[in-house]
Amino acid sequence: MRFYIKLLSAILAAGMAVSFAGCSNGSQNPSVPATAAVQTTAPSTAAQELVKTIDLKSLTPFQENGDDFTGAWKITDGAGAQYKNFVYQFDGKNTARLIIGTMGYLQKYQLKPESKSFTAQMMFGINGEYTYEISGDKKTITLKNKKSGDTTTLTKQENDSCVPSAEKGDIDETLLGAWQDESGGYLYFDRSGVMYELQKGMSFTFYTYSAKDGVVNGTYDMDGEQKISYKYTVKDSNLTYNDCKYTRCSATEIHEME
Repeated sequence: MRFYIKLLSAILAAGMAVSFAGCSNGSQNPSVPATAAVQTTAPSTAAQELVKTIDLKSLTPFQENGDDFTGAWKITDGAGAQYKNFVYQFDGKNTARLIIGTMGYLQKYQLKPESKSFTAQMMFGINGEYTYEISGDKKTITLKNKKSGDTTTLTKQENDSCVPSAEKGDIDETLLGAWQDESGGYLYFDRSGVMYELQKGMSFTFYTYSAKDGVVNGTYDMDGEQKISYKYTVKDSNLTYNDCKYTRCSATEIHEME
């Protein structure tokens, strides 16, 4: 089963252990460039009908008129303040994102306004059951851990997007659009030069990329610039990318959670 939690590598910035793995076909070293280029073929007419361009920000959506936690936050004081490089996003629909740079780890959260109760298990900084208080301007939340009594202060961030800006490079028309595998993995290649990789319910990464001669070269932010280089082939509605198999799908099928 594919397991893309590369976000764990981000804890290097917090002085902890690193852990990530590749797909079930065998992981590749992102720093090793591909050496063989493979000629690709254009997708069939049926496949072309599934290619859709979508707003990249819609891949990490926020509920309009969501709950009091909706938006992006940083821990600015109290327990978890050592994770200053992390951004905590809450979408207003019970999906939480722990983000560093252009990478995110996905988890559920639960909010009970009637009892001022909040629950989330976000690996670092926010883990457990809390009571909460929100400031009058709704820009600060104070969490109090029900078990330990520790308090954590969250401050709202104006920029809630982790989508990078890209300078358009080499684009392969046969790659554009969305692809999915059998284990909940998705790829989306945008004409702007941004690529999105998702393992449903687990993690996602935005890259800037170029694609030429059967090789995708990508860059992502993990508290600093990181690079990948993977071989790919496209034939009709099938994509082989980094030795993993995908089939073409509509971009509207991409969802972070079930």
